[in-house]
Amino acid sequence: MMQIIDAARLLANPPPPIEWALEGVLPVGTVGDIFGPPGDGKSSLTLDFAIAVASGAGKWFGLPCVAGPVVLLGGERSGMAAFSRDLHRAVRARQLDPGMLIVPQNAHGECPPMLAWDKKADHWNATSWGDEITEWLKSIRPALIIIDTLISAATGANIIDQPQQYALGVTIRRWAKKLGDPTVLTVSHTNQASAQQELAWRLHYLSRAGGNGLPGALRWAAGVSRISVSDVLCAQLDLCEKVRESKFIAFGVSKNNEMPRACWNNETPALFELKSDGGLLLVADGNEVAKKLRQAATDKTDAKKNKTAVVPFGRGNDHDHNKYLQAKNGGYSDDQW
Repeated sequence: MMQIIDAARLLANPPPPIEWALEGVLPVGTVGDIFGPPGDGKSSLTLDFAIAVASGAGKWFGLPCVAGPVVLLGGERSGMAAFSRDLHRAVRARQLDPGMLIVPQNAHGECPPMLAWDKKADHWNATSWGDEITEWLKSIRPALIIIDTLISAATGANIIDQPQQYALGVTIRRWAKKLGDPTVLTVSHTNQASAQQELAWRLHYLSRAGGNGLPGALRWAAGVSRISVSDVLCAQLDLCEKVRESKFIAFGVSKNNEMPRACWNNETPALFELKSDGGLLLVADGNEVAKKLRQAATDKTDAKKNKTAVVPFGRGNDHDHNKYLQAKNGGYSDDQW
């Protein structure tokens, strides 16, 4: 049935305030994607956030967050024993009550794909497991659903097929609508831009494998990337020596249709230390990174203003003259040239 939205009618009343799943970062009811290379900490990050929501902690690393049941679908893990160890490492002092953090499995201890691509019809169809999961989710109405990873939940997915990936994003949005608009986050692998590129670009959704196919259908996308010693942000925050010994990751939202811009974004991300025991520690938030960037920009501008002209090697003596010719002639001395 067609619905007509009149802009004048919307403008006649104040806009509704944003409801935040994570204040300043993730609006309630978002269907979004968290992407990054394999092994860069996406699952650790999302599990920690899931525990904060499921435990009713009220905050995640200082930012207010929602509370309610959380469901983890898929599960990039080798078994429940490994998942149990992950939980014990990540839970810290937070308490999880029964029914607040749930991982559904079939009789074989697996979470099969929920969607399958129909090549003939160019359409995503729910699998029998997908139908079963959907009916069960309607009954528990979770606050947060995490699909880890997207490729394990959608059989036949081709990340470089942009129309197919766009259709996948639309399908997941419609699925979330049937469930009553919970916050849904998919986790996806990507062979995004090489580590030689700037951190801000590695965290941008356009660097994601498959381009803007899936992100084009979603309202929210965030990147996760490991921080290397070569990252400029790392140097500005004096973490270079620590990075050699520990694992540091950056997290930032690059697509957010709500205003204002997310406080943790691809240009001013949150920086976390992923400890050897699996624990997560916030070492710098977006505000601190932004402050460092502004200071770096100011220092760069001041350096340009105070820059003095560079005079070539003089010819006051033979030694200086020889050095001048070496520099000018690609390293050859006066005699060799």
